[in-house]
Amino acid sequence: GEVALAQGDAAGAEQRFRRALARRPGFPPATAGLNQALRAQGRIEAPPTRAQASVALPDAAPVLPRTNDRAGQLQTEAAQTNDAAVAVTLLRSAVALAPLDPWPRLDLARALKRQGRGPEGRALVEELAARSNTADAHFAAALLAQEDGRLEDADIQLGAITRRTPDMSRLQARIRTERDIARAAIGGNLDAGGRQTLMAIATRPDPSGATGAGVIRAFGTAGDRRGAVEASRVALAANAGAGPAARLAIAGALLGADADTDAAAIADQLNATTLTGDQRRDLASLRSGIAIRASDRLNESGAQAQAFERLRPVIAQDPENPDGQLALARLYQGARQPSEALALAQSVLARDPRNFAARQGAVDAAIALGDRRTAQSLVAEAQAIGPNDSRLTYLQARVAGSFGNSTRAQALLQQSLEQRQAELGNDPSPAGGAHASDLSNPFLRGTKLAAISAAAPTDPLSRQILHDLKSSETSNAPQVSFAPSLHTRSGSPGLDQLAALGATIEGQIATPGIGGRLVVKADAVLLNSGQIGSTLTTLQRFGTNPVLGNGAVTPKNVSTSGVGLAIGYNLRDVFKLSAGTTPLGFKTPSLIGAIEIAPRITDTLRLRVTGDRHAMTDSLLSWAGLTDPSSRITWGSVVSSGGRGQIEGPMGAGSFYAGGGYSVLAGQHVASNTRAEAGTGFSYPLLKDPDGALTAGVDLVYFGFANNQRAYTVGNGGYFSPQSYGAINVPLDYRGKSGDLDYRVGVTAGYATFRESSNAVFPNNPDLQRQLERAASGNALLITRTPALTRNGFVGGVRVDLAYQLTPTLSLAGSLRYDQAPQFDETNVMVKLLSRF
Repeated sequence: GEVALAQGDAAGAEQRFRRALARRPGFPPATAGLNQALRAQGRIEAPPTRAQASVALPDAAPVLPRTNDRAGQLQTEAAQTNDAAVAVTLLRSAVALAPLDPWPRLDLARALKRQGRGPEGRALVEELAARSNTADAHFAAALLAQEDGRLEDADIQLGAITRRTPDMSRLQARIRTERDIARAAIGGNLDAGGRQTLMAIATRPDPSGATGAGVIRAFGTAGDRRGAVEASRVALAANAGAGPAARLAIAGALLGADADTDAAAIADQLNATTLTGDQRRDLASLRSGIAIRASDRLNESGAQAQAFERLRPVIAQDPENPDGQLALARLYQGARQPSEALALAQSVLARDPRNFAARQGAVDAAIALGDRRTAQSLVAEAQAIGPNDSRLTYLQARVAGSFGNSTRAQALLQQSLEQRQAELGNDPSPAGGAHASDLSNPFLRGTKLAAISAAAPTDPLSRQILHDLKSSETSNAPQVSFAPSLHTRSGSPGLDQLAALGATIEGQIATPGIGGRLVVKADAVLLNSGQIGSTLTTLQRFGTNPVLGNGAVTPKNVSTSGVGLAIGYNLRDVFKLSAGTTPLGFKTPSLIGAIEIAPRITDTLRLRVTGDRHAMTDSLLSWAGLTDPSSRITWGSVVSSGGRGQIEGPMGAGSFYAGGGYSVLAGQHVASNTRAEAGTGFSYPLLKDPDGALTAGVDLVYFGFANNQRAYTVGNGGYFSPQSYGAINVPLDYRGKSGDLDYRVGVTAGYATFRESSNAVFPNNPDLQRQLERAASGNALLITRTPALTRNGFVGGVRVDLAYQLTPTLSLAGSLRYDQAPQFDETNVMVKLLSRF
């Protein structure tokens, strides 16, 4: 049973613990193990009671004389029903008929816990222990405390028993060992002292292997696989004569700690011919678990074909094996085939509606398909089977959050956490009990997490709910950010050179009911292009200088400032909408905005369609506009309006995209222009582990403008607009996390080529162009058309992003980007302070 539990085979564990209880009624380790197996399946049922046992072995705890046969019948009926409410009613009657018998009370406490009323059941059991002070009453209270993980309470109850049976003594020894392990690894975190203590515990003699397995699980919970392996070696060395059962228990714990290679090594040392029937079944189950774990690892790395080969023997040996079928479903999910994954998970559910892993897999697949109705139906079916189950409420929260209702998701997560605490017997209110482990943390102000008991982090489900609740509260919380920034672009001073000093204030709030977030922001910016050079050749590149300025008029408006305003709405990765203005204070402010929709068109493909209107920010001329000092003409302020479509989908463990777009560009006294673009690329994870991921890819880019508008004379836009541009880029990107610091480092290298056509100096002013042509006939220094240009060369860039969580509600982020192209290079620096409320 311990082996089956360690490798996730809850159904198999249940069968083994039930067989153990049939042979040895009331045996505490089997009773606790059966409860764990039932909880893992979403079934917090009462195990066979002592009153139901037909045979009691000599070393079993004595059964109190039955004061009423009808009470025993009611207990039997309660054990046979799956309806917790019916069980509670039956067991209350049994308690009324046999008020001094602790075992109906224990069963009633377990049934109440199924309803999320753990503290009430605990009070019933402990009240009798305090009032009657009998050995069995204290033993029942100790069993309930041990099942709840309240080890100190269990030890206190056993300590009140003067004459202990062997079962009681074994339970006490096990509780003390579990308590020692829990103290050494508080909250799943291990320091050097805790690690040393665990290793010392592993040296204790225990031919059952339970002590070594417990230590290994503690290392596994802390994510210390190396420590788990070392502990297994210590435990085996300390119990060199231990039999196959102990080795199987240790191997199962190793598998649970992700040390499947070492678990397999122990399994290979066992001789199947010398094992009992149960042990052979345990060994076969262990080998299946090892194969499934190896398959899952390969699946996570994107090697679905290799993962299937590792899984094939498990499926071939037992095609109906639910664990094998669910592992295959995960393979399909990893290969971005959620329809197949859903079908497999539903086939397992058809045979076993209580299989929570299958239901969770089916819900995950339905979410991946965007099938809200199926996801909600799956959860509703489960609630009809087992209402008030914390795991089902958690699934409800996942469904709500995945389909945009983040407010409801957060409320459901809070509810699931409270249900889980009740299931574990933890009362989140100080009035619920005197023990310190039941007290909430009064210092977690400003968050619903204050209702979490101190024992929650030791429970895997509670930790997962806590993680998601924290993420939900973070994403739903109103937030305000302030982000100063600096942008520089190389070029000729006064023309295409640009320095932009900016500051953005942004506020976000969640939108109840419809999901998503409402965003409001203001962007203040100060632009400076530098002082234009004083040479005649340089001055003739600006405004109307070639014909009206006698080649000597120097522009004075080399800087400007303004504040842009915007409002937007974001619904995850499905819908985005924004509207605003270019900075007010510029020569000619314009309305800008964008809309994006990204529906799924197949199980694996997404179509992303974007329409937008944005400013061309290449230069002070294209972004803000300028006034020519000779003609008093204001020109520039170019805005691009257009759309883009893109197909996105999986490529093995990576992803690809392919798309194109078209836009029209217009500005104040600027010749109109059009732009066509196309691109494709893919990315693939080279390395992936819990601490970070390394991704590489290839991008092919093409775009072209109808006209060359890069010049700075009146009628031109001052933005890079080649008639053809092609590039191949190879990005390499690493994302990682260290404590409260998230970071990203990336480099890009590639090759680009572009071509610019010749264009009139005054492309949209025929009069000025004719004057220039007449003047040029007598002045060889004047040019009437911008020169054509073809250039190619290296393109590349570097990016660094950092984000540090200063407090639970305050974070500081920063970014640095440097990009080099054949025609310019630019640098962007940004710092962002974000506060959540």
